[in-house]
Amino acid sequence: MEYHGLSGQVLTAAEKAAIQVSFVLLAKDTKGKIKFWGRVSGVECDYLLCQKETEDIFTNETFYSVNGGLSWMLLPPTSETQAEYCKQLRGVFIGNPQYEYKIEELVPEIPIAEDKIEAADQIPKEDESKDDEEGEEEEQEEEDKPEDEEAAEEEAPAEEEAVEEEAPKKADKKPKKQIVSIQETTRLAFFVEQVDFNCSCVPRGAYLLNESNMVVPNKFFEGLSDHDAGKLSSYCHTRPMQNSQKGTDCFDFMDTLDQDVPKGVWTLKFEPILGLVVGANLLYPGFTYYHKPSSNTYGQYYFGDGQQNFDLPFML
Repeated sequence: MEYHGLSGQVLTAAEKAAIQVSFVLLAKDTKGKIKFWGRVSGVECDYLLCQKETEDIFTNETFYSVNGGLSWMLLPPTSETQAEYCKQLRGVFIGNPQYEYKIEELVPEIPIAEDKIEAADQIPKEDESKDDEEGEEEEQEEEDKPEDEEAAEEEAPAEEEAVEEEAPKKADKKPKKQIVSIQETTRLAFFVEQVDFNCSCVPRGAYLLNESNMVVPNKFFEGLSDHDAGKLSSYCHTRPMQNSQKGTDCFDFMDTLDQDVPKGVWTLKFEPILGLVVGANLLYPGFTYYHKPSSNTYGQYYFGDGQQNFDLPFML
């Protein structure tokens, strides 16, 4: 946590003291290395977040704390349905893990089975002889009917057509709606997943593919040169490759930052006092990445309100 003040926000003295102690206990319970992820500001309290590093750099277990880092709770991953609901949520976090957001959605209509419709359309066929006899009887009855009855029958279909026109109007009803509840911990987990997918990165060469096609740390990585450290193409996303243009060597198995859309979503600057190259993501304000050239020092963190910058296309 040496360079956590690059974004202009820092942890309080109480939070630092609690984290230093609780990380040791959490690492012992989870049997893994714990790294600080960031802090998401809330109305009632702030969420402190950390992750357990696993052998697969593409997946990490996330923990959150609402009591200043004294205790930690596992943040469960979100499902596809929950992710669609979380995309509709706006505004700052409340800071209460039990808080539930209410989302209104339309109830999907239940379609009528096609076999039932076909069965309703099918009319049982009678013998042709019976049809001929009934037809002759109906013709005889029509000839014997008086004129008054014929006029009444002509008016009856007109009345039936009027009733049929009114029936669809009565059948038109408002669509049914239902309320879906989403807990704030679900929204928090979705936000962490989005930041990890779009922002989390490492210097090119820090990881490589071994002969078993597994991603492992590069023990011989000594950092980027001063020239390469200032290029977005020298940093790779820690996620499965999304771009179809795969490299040919053991280092080109992840997407680089210069491929991100829209162009200009990343900024890089050099801090001469600390000797660091500092990167920031404008789509998720508060995310900061740093690397010290010619060394194995690099890291990232998030300090913000958990809001995505939807105005970015108008700012570039």
